[in-house]
Amino acid sequence: MKEKEINQNDRSVNPQTLSSSKEHQWRNAARYTGKRTMKKTSKSRLWWVLISTIIACFWTLNITFKYYVDLMNLILGKIQNFFNLETLYIPQPPASNLVTTLIILLPFCHWILDIFINQYFHVSKFTQEHLDQYPETDEMLKRFTQQYHRSPPKLKIIQTQTPLIMTYTSLPKTSRIIISNGMLKSLTDEELATIYATQLGYLLNGDLPIMSLLMTLLQTPYLIYWQIASLGDQKRFHLIKRPLAWLAAFFYGLYWLWKWPTLWLSRQRVYYGDRFAVEFTKNPNALSRALLKIAIALCEQVEQNSYTPRILESFDLLLPIDPKQVLSKGSLSPQIPLNKVLEWDYTNPYRHWLSLFTTHPLLGERLYLLEKCAQFWNLKPELELSDRLSPTIKKVNLWTTLKNLHHTLPLLLSSFVFALGFGIVLRCLFWGIGYLSAQFNFQPLVWMYRAYPLLNAWVGWLVILLIVLLIFGLSKRFPHLFTCVVLLTTAFNYLCEAADGRFNWLRARDPVFEAWVLIALSVTLIISTNRYFPSPQKFFKLDEPNLSELLSDPETLPYQGQIVSMSGRLLGHSGVGNWLGQDLILQTNSGLIRLNFVASGGWVGELLSLLPHPCQSVNQMVTVRGWFRRGSSPWIDVEQMTTERGQKILGGYQMFITLVALGCAVWGAYKILKI
Repeated sequence: MKEKEINQNDRSVNPQTLSSSKEHQWRNAARYTGKRTMKKTSKSRLWWVLISTIIACFWTLNITFKYYVDLMNLILGKIQNFFNLETLYIPQPPASNLVTTLIILLPFCHWILDIFINQYFHVSKFTQEHLDQYPETDEMLKRFTQQYHRSPPKLKIIQTQTPLIMTYTSLPKTSRIIISNGMLKSLTDEELATIYATQLGYLLNGDLPIMSLLMTLLQTPYLIYWQIASLGDQKRFHLIKRPLAWLAAFFYGLYWLWKWPTLWLSRQRVYYGDRFAVEFTKNPNALSRALLKIAIALCEQVEQNSYTPRILESFDLLLPIDPKQVLSKGSLSPQIPLNKVLEWDYTNPYRHWLSLFTTHPLLGERLYLLEKCAQFWNLKPELELSDRLSPTIKKVNLWTTLKNLHHTLPLLLSSFVFALGFGIVLRCLFWGIGYLSAQFNFQPLVWMYRAYPLLNAWVGWLVILLIVLLIFGLSKRFPHLFTCVVLLTTAFNYLCEAADGRFNWLRARDPVFEAWVLIALSVTLIISTNRYFPSPQKFFKLDEPNLSELLSDPETLPYQGQIVSMSGRLLGHSGVGNWLGQDLILQTNSGLIRLNFVASGGWVGELLSLLPHPCQSVNQMVTVRGWFRRGSSPWIDVEQMTTERGQKILGGYQMFITLVALGCAVWGAYKILKI
């Protein structure tokens, strides 16, 4: 089913949106017409990230298929024992088979992506007659092909009001640039030329074939997830709706697992695309306006459709901006000063850490860099962001970063990082106790010394971590953390394999260390939860706060959760595909805000629970109480949601963390008793 057909069906039942159309007053700042040119940027950073991404994605795919084969062999073993059959076994395919498959797949990526995009919309050719309506864009495209001696990319168009533009290719002469009708209506000719120039920059950077291959791989689990979810919403499959929801959630999780290694490359390439567009068009102000208009148009489409179109999630790596990141900023009233709302994006010293799991750089940071380009040519910028606030933009030293790590990373991830450190300390401490017990012949504690060697797998990872921290401490800018970890781990594994088994002790498991990490994680989660979720009875609650005021504090961090109560219309998908709560949005009078709903049993609990779920209340007026958190994408951790009929839906994020902590403690104790 195509996205266009879904939109038509859903709009018939949507109530009128709460917010009016956005009509911002633009400064329409001028472009540069002189001959001064900008210094060429080195692409070494992009290429190192590209190499690391290829390695990391290969690891992820290889591990995924390895566990899949192990699971199939486990199932076949059970069948063999039950029916008393002959030996059933699937051998593990060598890694070279995966490499060969990817190499064969690469030349056909553009055709495969054409098929996937046709699952959403009908794609037609963007004819020269249509392009003549945009003379500056047409001239820019022709100038690019002549200046860089490139074959012109195939221009295509899709008929949807959602502002989209995507570029993909596999071979030099197979590049495609697909744009939507909504994008053409949102931008002027000069703004459209700068957006097209960013896409041409991707062609020159050399990362586009790899990105196209990665997008092809990602579409497979996502399309399966979407199709299974569509089946689960049909009445004839009502009896197996819940198993279909589990299966859809599995493929959605697989989609995100394969997507994570690509995020660093996805962010890095955007900087180079913006820089090329500025150098080639000499119009940074038009690109600034284009990015802001795209953000506003995306939010308007979410409001009109009452949900986030699937293509915005499945192809988000190729879009000009991250839809989730601009959801709140683009939905604000035209009277709200954007420079105040965007201040967090380029002044908060922890913004890079808080955007590690995003597909694009922060919008405010991109606009700040574009303003610097305008100042280079002595142009009046479209948005004045940096003059008053530039002294506050500073790099945080290594010690301050480590000390405040729990303020920046998500709760589970930051707790795990601290648990690793505590686990190392506990492992060494109890090894020392066991060693002293052996010296004094105190047998009850000697096992902590003799059970497993102290020098084990975690030592190798500790060395890698220390090297990365040293690089970070010496770096003058946000370093190649992803690149450092991947390349150092690759070198470490190669050393172990090339040393004829002499370093196998660095790759062996250490159950004692794992047990102490689990116990430390349990304690860390319990301590962190009390601070991350302050009691609503002890802290002041904001009733119906203005979203722009919540976004205007440039120093806010996620752990500083503000308890709020906000009313509005609940947006999002209402079917099986949203049982994990990945598309829940509250439309208030002051703008849109993303909701994070977690059941008491976590994501497993959401799939197993028979209690009401928020996705069943989509398109209804609701009141949400929870903790507002400011990160790369602002959100509310839902504590309670009350529908217009008085039904209360309770969030269980705190209970979920408590259950995880108890589970880690029991698992760690079991490992110790088993030794």
